[in-house]
Amino acid sequence: MIFLGLSAITILSAVIMVLSRRPIYSIISLIVCLYGLGGIYLLTQSQFLAIVHMIVYAGAIMVLFLFVIMLMNLDFPESLIRHKGIRLGAILTSGVIATIIISRIDRFAPSDAVRQSLTVKAIGKLMFTQYIAVFELSTIVFLSATIGVILVAGSRPVTPR
Repeated sequence: MIFLGLSAITILSAVIMVLSRRPIYSIISLIVCLYGLGGIYLLTQSQFLAIVHMIVYAGAIMVLFLFVIMLMNLDFPESLIRHKGIRLGAILTSGVIATIIISRIDRFAPSDAVRQSLTVKAIGKLMFTQYIAVFELSTIVFLSATIGVILVAGSRPVTPR
């Protein structure tokens, strides 16, 4: 029952995110969607993944997106939103991605032995030994994104609405 409620919240907020015409509303509904996914992770006994997902994605990255959108004062032109080709492409792409995910969903479920071996200590050891290059590369990507936001914010004057 809890799974159905979290799934409904996640799907509804994802639909609102896609259909919203205002970027701020899209970001806020995406944050709700990410918290719903975190709740689903909790139901599958993946506590570490749920907490990291909520803190990193919904907490840090989405706040950064919200900050960038508010700082840049983005308003999408109505002609872009109403263009039928873009909507048709988005619907077709979403359908293809959903079909691929649904057809492969049973292959992504970890076995009980794998789930029990993924403790926080084991994940930390893997992250800082075997996957250290990927971990450091992601920090470079986040650092370059932060520098880009600062440069974009400093290059244009802030005008009140």
